Amino acid sequence: GTYVPVSLGRGCEQLIPAAHEIMHSLGVEHTQCRSDRDKYLTVHFENIYESVRPNFHKLDEKENQLLVPFDFDSIMLYGPYMGSQNGQATMTANDPNQKFRDTYEKDGMSELDIKALNKLYKCEKYGSQFEYDD
Repeated sequence: GTYVPVSLGRGCEQLIPAAHEIMHSLGVEHTQCRSDRDKYLTVHFENIYESVRPNFHKLDEKENQLLVPFDFDSIMLYGPYMGSQNGQATMTANDPNQKFRDTYEKDGMSELDIKALNKLYKCEKYGSQFEYDD
């Protein structure tokens, strides 16, 4: 196994940032980095601070596991202005009717966040109160 430090310092004392970082330590990538992300959102690299651009780079199909459908409610998806260097959106949903909230406006892990972890760790019969059809 690989050692993965989890930073729960300033700004992470609330549930959502802590859960986000713990999801990383469990092997879950940012949703905006999925190989299929361009079907759902547009990333505006010109609006993103250079230092955080790696958090927006799309993974190759061989680098990620698409265990569940793209999820705008995932705590692993940054908000539309996260990392903005100029106050402009860093990402926009391709569907103008799609609700796209900031990470900190979310109540917790989405149903699909839980499903992805269950699939990743092959424990689908445990830990979820949600039903999901593949």
